[in-house]
Amino acid sequence: MSMRRVEMHRLQELVRLHRMGTGARAVDRLLKDVVDRACAINEDDGYAYRVARIALFGSALGKNPRPSDVDLAVTLSRRRRFPNITAKVFWPQTEVLLALRRRSRGLSLSEGDTPTRLRAESKIIFENTTDRRRNKR
Repeated sequence: MSMRRVEMHRLQELVRLHRMGTGARAVDRLLKDVVDRACAINEDDGYAYRVARIALFGSALGKNPRPSDVDLAVTLSRRRRFPNITAKVFWPQTEVLLALRRRSRGLSLSEGDTPTRLRAESKIIFENTTDRRRNKR
């Protein structure tokens, strides 16, 4: 993708965020939507991974009244085994992350340990408790 096209996409995203009013209400709406999608993914056995935890970090966590985007660190847990290394590596985690994001350009999804590696403050907004109950049986 050309640099000009990337810049145009970024500009369009900034305009969309401005129109959306990425304030507290918009952030709350985005977080509610992503938590609802995480619950739906965890209930659907068709996905190879479950959403174990989602942590909010970055500008949306702080006192910034208009964050540029909503940064989420997502930790996935494996639901089933795979027939080969290619199937294991390439598709299943990407499938869950795409379903979580569902074309929400205001969301930036990172690996679950990103806030720790960046030494950034974070807040858990979702944690899967059904895995723990299933393992105790």
